[in-house]
Formats: sequence, structure tokens, C-alpha cells
Amino acid sequence: MQEVYAQGGSGGLANLIIATAFLAVLTPLGEELLFRGVVTTALLRYGPLLGVVGGALVFALFHGINPVFPAALVTGEIFRRSDPFGPR
Repeated sequence: MQEVYAQGGSGGLANLIIATAFLAVLTPLGEELLFRGVVTTALLRYGPLLGVVGGALVFALFHGINPVFPAALVTGEIFRRSDPFGPR
């Protein structure tokens, strides 16, 4: 992953800023919108347990199940409880 930063930095300041914006801002934002916004919300119609655990499982399958998986479950539950549109 560090090679991306090295390539971005070797292309000048503008390339470094663009690479950092994509890697640090746009990619995580897109993942949150997809996994938490679309997948978890779609699964929540089958209940909170399936919504949160299912969404985290889909996320884990895309990224590889690793020690972060329990944190994904907690984050999913926080997302569900803090939804500005109300509980589902």
C-alpha cells in the first residue's frame, strides 16, 4: 500500500494531494455509503441482528476477515442506534 503514496509523491505535490484525497477520504466515504448505507440498511428489514451482523460480514468478506471484525460489529450497532431517520 505504501507504493501508492510513493508514486503519488514522486509525481509532484498535486499528485500527492489527489492520491491522499482518494485514499484517505473518498474511498472510506464510499465504503461507508455502500456497506453501512446500502447493505446494512437493506438487511435491517430482517431485524437488527441480521442487519448489523450481516452488514459486517459482507464488509469482512470484501476485506478479509481479520481482528477488526468485532470492531465492525460494534460500529454497525452504533450506526443503527444513531441513525438520524430513527430506529428500524
